[in-house]
Amino acid sequence: ALDEIYNDLEKFVSQNHLEDQIGLENTDSYVQIHLKDLIMFQPNSATMLPTSQPVLKEIEQAIGKVYDKVDHITISGHTADVVVNSTKSDQISWQLSTNRAVTVLNSLIGYGLQEDKLSIQGYAHFDPIASNETEEGRAKNRRVEITVYKYPSKDSANGR
Repeated sequence: ALDEIYNDLEKFVSQNHLEDQIGLENTDSYVQIHLKDLIMFQPNSATMLPTSQPVLKEIEQAIGKVYDKVDHITISGHTADVVVNSTKSDQISWQLSTNRAVTVLNSLIGYGLQEDKLSIQGYAHFDPIASNETEEGRAKNRRVEITVYKYPSKDSANGR
């Protein structure tokens, strides 16, 4: 199931030249989809850009085809560490990261994904993947990640 999701989305990303905007990672237990800020949201907002809709629809279709074979899907919002207001920046960052995750969740549900395996996480700026010292680094940190999990079965964990 994870390979099927990964292969479908890799083909979509390649055909639409979205390599700079969408990253994919495939492991034995999950597929992670990195949606970079510039394709997804208006600056400092949880309002989606119109260009993000076809991307989320494609993601929903890829996951929906094998939904019964996956165990859980987590949508995680992340922000960059930028001080907008010295007393409220952390609160703003928490709110924005969570609101972006909810926006993606609602879009996926709106396209037909069932809700029973979904959860959201907001990390604010506390899980960076790049330095916040440069604009390029901050841009990488502003992202939403969709992680589709397939846990090993008890039989396969016992070597059966």
